[in-house]
Amino acid sequence: MKTFETSATVEEQGRVLVAGVPLAPGTEVEVTISPKVRAEQETTPPPVGLRWEGNVLVHQGVGAGPSVAELRDDRLHRLGQG
Repeated sequence: MKTFETSATVEEQGRVLVAGVPLAPGTEVEVTISPKVRAEQETTPPPVGLRWEGNVLVHQGVGAGPSVAELRDDRLHRLGQG
């Protein structure tokens, strides 16, 4: 069976009306209801690699990014400048 997706608005007393469903009357269906995620609410994957937050080296997943040695050297250079 194919899946039919649509959105609806919850009305008074928690009612949800879904009209125009492409299934024959009497067809048993499974219904799952969840809040719609708006585009601005979608999560973006965090940056990957290592970075400094103050004096703390933070790891954000696995992947390409500056090496620990590069970050260490950069941090020591900045600390040496005052």
